[in-house]
Amino acid sequence: MCDILNGETMAEYWCGIKEGVKFDKEQNLEAFNPMGWHKHTDWHFSKKVNGSRIDYYPSTKVILLNGKRQKSKNVEKLLQKLRGGHHVKIHRQNKKP
Repeated sequence: MCDILNGETMAEYWCGIKEGVKFDKEQNLEAFNPMGWHKHTDWHFSKKVNGSRIDYYPSTKVILLNGKRQKSKNVEKLLQKLRGGHHVKIHRQNKKP
């Protein structure tokens, strides 16, 4: 069996994973420029572009476009497509039960 824990207990291992996720979310929030967005909370922003409502959660990079959820690495690229009048198809993320 592969020793992925390197002497750690499972609790220590998962604690490290949680800390890494928390760090990533904090970095995502710091990198987000809220100018031009309507702020609902520290983690939820929205705007309208060409009649489409975009809800954005920068810490997790989740976008709701007209109520359909997707994860995006680049919200600005999506906004450029919408501003240019391009049709943007959202692929629903399937959540596992």
